[in-house]
Amino acid sequence: MTNLIERVNTMVEKIDSANAEYILNDNSFQSKFDTAQRFEAKGDIEMVEYIVGDLQKFAEEYNEKNLTPANVQVGEGVTMHLYSDAHAGTIIKKTKLSITVQRDKATLDPNFKPEIVVGGFAGHCTNQNEQTYSYERDENGTIETFRWSKKYNRYQNKSVNVYKGRHEFYDYNF
Repeated sequence: MTNLIERVNTMVEKIDSANAEYILNDNSFQSKFDTAQRFEAKGDIEMVEYIVGDLQKFAEEYNEKNLTPANVQVGEGVTMHLYSDAHAGTIIKKTKLSITVQRDKATLDPNFKPEIVVGGFAGHCTNQNEQTYSYERDENGTIETFRWSKKYNRYQNKSVNVYKGRHEFYDYNF
């Protein structure tokens, strides 16, 4: 059996060579790989193969789910996560290790009505995960620049992280 490290590195490189560096540095990927190494040390090859299958799936889906310097595109929709709220935006500029994002106009579906259960210190919204929004570019939207963090393997600015795809979310319970 080939060395597990070499095998997984080669697999990731074949699946997504542009993002291989980012996949291999991803904390979730590394955690799964570490588990595979522990099973390998115990001689449990069946579990090693099962985890390698998980790693393969992770690598195959990485480009669709994650924003990296290798796949970032001007005009792409993103989500800026601020604690529990999230705001949709559009990438308007990119450099080698930074992106500039302009906030989009997000309109909540008028059919959504928060269901608040009264009690305790405040009410609690039980259906906030059912929020849906429509999006459009806002030429007057707030503009922020985010830098790639090699340590955290994502674009960020202070406590705000940026992810692929537009997903507005208002936390009624915060």
